[in-house]
Amino acid sequence: MLTEDSQIPAPKAASSIILIGASATGKTSVGTDIASRLLRSFIDLDERVEEALGASMETLVIDDHPELASTQERLALDLLSAEHLAAGGGVVIALSPSASVMPSVVEALRAAGESGHLVVELHASMSEIARRTGLNAPRAVALGAPRAILARLMERMRRIHAEVAQVSVDTVGRSTQLISQELCDSL
Repeated sequence: MLTEDSQIPAPKAASSIILIGASATGKTSVGTDIASRLLRSFIDLDERVEEALGASMETLVIDDHPELASTQERLALDLLSAEHLAAGGGVVIALSPSASVMPSVVEALRAAGESGHLVVELHASMSEIARRTGLNAPRAVALGAPRAILARLMERMRRIHAEVAQVSVDTVGRSTQLISQELCDSL
């Protein structure tokens, strides 16, 4: 079910749709499906970053690549520019979780929403994200408490996303197709 979590009114007909949320909430699956339904291009920020830096996101994060954050920010701001969002009648964009909480990107998301583009937060419970990502598997004690760290990060992310998302969608127990259909119907 779609819920409106912010003070920003959802636009009647969005030019572009921007998906934000934690890892494993369905941004890529839902984004691909929405783009197909609306006959729009789908752009995944993670893919753009991987192309720019020549490695997978997993490798970039594990290796703490020195240009990761600045590349994410630069590419996210480019995707969220008024010119890019309006091109070709609109696009569907999935932003990286870390990029979506950068102050400059938050401001760009706010501006996009105020300009008639739909900013959608996809979210899931901590236990569901742990299941989807494998954090519920046994691990060595030396790794610390990755679930606790992720829970704190998700809480902070949800607070920030509530400031810019017109719509918030819980993806737990719901199919990609159902979520996509509801979002398309809400336009």
